[in-house]
Amino acid sequence: MALSRAHADSVSRQSYRLIVRQSDTDALDGNRRWDGVWQHTVVEDEHTWLHTVVGYESRENDSDLVQYTLYTEGEFVYRRADTRNGTRYDRYPLRAADDGFGTHTDRSRRYVVRYLTTTDVEVDRVSWRPDEYRIVATGRPTAIEGEVSNYTATAFVDESGFVSELTVEFTREAGLDEDDRSARFRLEYAAVGDTTARPPGWYDEATNATATNATRERR
Repeated sequence: MALSRAHADSVSRQSYRLIVRQSDTDALDGNRRWDGVWQHTVVEDEHTWLHTVVGYESRENDSDLVQYTLYTEGEFVYRRADTRNGTRYDRYPLRAADDGFGTHTDRSRRYVVRYLTTTDVEVDRVSWRPDEYRIVATGRPTAIEGEVSNYTATAFVDESGFVSELTVEFTREAGLDEDDRSARFRLEYAAVGDTTARPPGWYDEATNATATNATRERR
């Protein structure tokens, strides 16, 4: 999808804050489905960022609280997770995505592909955002598994291809013995070009904890 590449090229050169909220939608990695999650990312550049996740992961008959924060200054990503058993620290090498983009540039690129690739897409401009195009994707989303209906994804995009906002709503159709569920996703950028990522208060503790315990460095 050409738009996703243009968005990645544009955002990779910027600092920014990125907020993602989603409910009854799939995570980008693995088979995880979120009942509800809030993600806040502060990106100074591709090698310096702070990423916080708080949400509930869907289980067969329940939900599990997921709460963790990631921070990197370039060499390692440090992870703090707050669990039922207390606080845990891990670290792993910072790597670029397969396409060469940084972690969060690639993440937003994949969101654009997932939610704007549908069987019916229209582009226009609206009076209240004259400097951007509005993209409205409806019909059948080709990158979402399962039966869905009432699908609408709306994005605002500038001339460079930067997607400043993406809002998605649809109905996830269930089986005979279950109720249909409303799914929502929202991505929005703020403070573009004017953001600094500062080390969290636990950073020194994390570096000390992971330096003395090699088993916590994930390869």
